[in-house]
Amino acid sequence: MVPGYALRGSVGLNYDLEQFTSLGMYWQSVKSFTFDDAVVLSDGIARDLDFDHPENLGIGIANNRLMNGKLLLAVDILYKQHTKCAFLGEIYKDQWVY
Repeated sequence: MVPGYALRGSVGLNYDLEQFTSLGMYWQSVKSFTFDDAVVLSDGIARDLDFDHPENLGIGIANNRLMNGKLLLAVDILYKQHTKCAFLGEIYKDQWVY
């Protein structure tokens, strides 16, 4: 096991459609890791491993009208762009998550 650190940026907007209903959307950048000497081959040569978490686009709607504002009902739709990623792009196709 080797340590790895990465930065990821996020930007989002939220809009109140009415008193109890809001609409939101956001974008998250790719989070890229490089694990130094993560794989050691049988001949003793160490290789680095590049690993990315995908870029995400999300939109959602929420309503808290029920139970005097104590019950929040929400639906989110997320698009994950795996094909642009190192490592995970070889395993996964782009996905819609509901």
